[in-house]
Amino acid sequence: MLIRKFLVWSVLILSSSGCHKVTPNIEVDRGNWSHRFGVDYDISYGTSVSQTLDIYRQGQWQGPPNYFVAGSRTRPTLVYIHGGAWHGGSKASSVWSIMPFVERGWTVVNIEYTTGGGTAPQGADDVLQAMQWLTKNAEQYAIDRNNIVVSGDSAGGHLALLAGFINTVPSHAAYTGNEMTVKAIINWFGISDIEHLEHYLAKIGGWNYPRKWAQGDKVFERLVSQYSPIHYVNSSTAAVLSIHGSSDKVVPLEQTLRLHRALEEFSVPNHVTMIPGGRHLGFTDTQFQVIYREIFAFIDRIDIPKP
Repeated sequence: MLIRKFLVWSVLILSSSGCHKVTPNIEVDRGNWSHRFGVDYDISYGTSVSQTLDIYRQGQWQGPPNYFVAGSRTRPTLVYIHGGAWHGGSKASSVWSIMPFVERGWTVVNIEYTTGGGTAPQGADDVLQAMQWLTKNAEQYAIDRNNIVVSGDSAGGHLALLAGFINTVPSHAAYTGNEMTVKAIINWFGISDIEHLEHYLAKIGGWNYPRKWAQGDKVFERLVSQYSPIHYVNSSTAAVLSIHGSSDKVVPLEQTLRLHRALEEFSVPNHVTMIPGGRHLGFTDTQFQVIYREIFAFIDRIDIPKP
């Protein structure tokens, strides 16, 4: 009886006070977006346990039995590759980088790959394999093959540049340009010239992570000649925006400056956002706001349609 009285009293309170019809407020609701996406985690693009990726998809939460129902309309797609000096890191660490794109209604692919000393060039080959996998599975995941942006930070920036540049090199075994168009590369302080980086680190006595990634002269020579993005710049290369701190001691600013001189030689659309005093992923909140404004202004200039 006590429970029954409590339930009746609760209903009376709710009916007379807190329950009301929700009226949409466009100005307020425009900023509420986190309910509009779902994530497919750890999709295999190869046979290794490291060869997985996550895909963030736009859609709607509709309750059981499926709960989240992904939309079928293709959307501009960001492919993101985490950093970690080719020795570590994980795709989980990239969420801060990809959320501004998810918020704007993009499809986002977040790639994992092989890391560790002595594993070169497997991580790079993994990313190139993931790009090929995406061309075959684009329709299933609402990926717009004609509007791809590749991005990454540090070693991930190197891999993003490599994957994006090879997209326009038909002679390369990992060429994807006949099935997918990389419109732009957003390079967060990535390595463009492995040989130049190795000389810099040897000179300052820093951790020589390119050498440790290779562990052997023959492998290192192969990295220099076949896996340095700067060697693949051509007149068809996608537009490049690079973000780099002037005080970066892990990947020196000269890596970006050398790359953009090469891009200028081939008249490739490009822009450098240099952060005064910025260290390796060491930026203030204000600087991050400036960076993301420049990223989306750059994307608008290269004519990627809004979702």
